[in-house]
Amino acid sequence: MNPFVEKKAIQLRNKIHGSSGQVHLPDHHSAGNTITVNGENSDLRVNENGYMRNCFCDVKGNDNHISIGNHSWLADRCSIRISGNNNILEIGENCSLQNCSVFIAGDNNTIRIDDNVSAVFTSFHMEKENNTVKVGMHTSLHGRDNGTIEFVLEESTTITVKEDCMISNDVSFRSSDSHSIINDKGERINHAKDIVVNDHVWIGMRSLVLKGTVIQKNSIIGAGSICNKVYEKENCMIAGNPAKIIKENVNWSRDRL
Repeated sequence: MNPFVEKKAIQLRNKIHGSSGQVHLPDHHSAGNTITVNGENSDLRVNENGYMRNCFCDVKGNDNHISIGNHSWLADRCSIRISGNNNILEIGENCSLQNCSVFIAGDNNTIRIDDNVSAVFTSFHMEKENNTVKVGMHTSLHGRDNGTIEFVLEESTTITVKEDCMISNDVSFRSSDSHSIINDKGERINHAKDIVVNDHVWIGMRSLVLKGTVIQKNSIIGAGSICNKVYEKENCMIAGNPAKIIKENVNWSRDRL
């Protein structure tokens, strides 16, 4: 049984608002939530074996869809704020999210969290349209204290973190500089770019992963690194500001062998 499902918690009432959106929430597994869903064809759907506790959700706009899969749970002040149309938040099966936040302001944005993902103190921030975050199976995103893990996207970009990655606290992924840099001809020179983190990558605390970064599988990013380019080799240790490959033919394990 999920450790957050307790008889005392279930006695708390859910506050559900919204005149046009739909909320499908299994009351026997969920409690203490404040949920507002407005807009045509917008909905929040928690699977019968899913669970929400003490969360906040405010959805404004049409065709916005939130789904939480089998045996997945959101707890401890998770918040979801969506304003716009045709946005998707999809959480797979056997996921756990604590103290996480989603902020979407725009249209046609997507967050897909695959099965067996664990996230603590993680935030997703999207502005404008056509941005996407993909988090692969068995990945852990574990911020703590004031060290939140951030995904910040603008300008129709994608940030992909593939399977079995381990992201430490106070790590930031940013696909855009948020403001424009102009050359002497008045032309912008700092357009946003996608970010890709391939399978089984460990990113150390206080690292910054900037636009255009590609990290190959089985790599290790040292604490405090600033990554800003395509790292073409697998099984590498990468560190520094700007980060570069400092060791090859290595791998890592979650176990302390």
